[in-house]
Amino acid sequence: SHESAPFVAFVFELTYCTDMLQFSGCSEGALDPDWYDFDCIEYIPGVIRVGGFAIGGETIPWGRFGSLAFLYFTVICDWCAGGEACNLTFDNFQDDLVGF
Repeated sequence: SHESAPFVAFVFELTYCTDMLQFSGCSEGALDPDWYDFDCIEYIPGVIRVGGFAIGGETIPWGRFGSLAFLYFTVICDWCAGGEACNLTFDNFQDDLVGF
């Protein structure tokens, strides 16, 4: 149960507007338990999959608050004058994110 179990693995996807933004990279967030593997990949245009897992007893303790990942974008629309919005959609939660 995620209500009390330590957090050792996660995957999620982020969908964004390719006409306004360009994905430029990612890094581990402040909750990094020294991930054995962590990565972000734009596997189809406009959809980024983010994931990581820890081994060897390293975990994020239950109840901890903070960031899992930082995702970086470049604004690429010349027509963006201010006030335009790009919806960011988080979904496809897997592993220890299921139920959140």
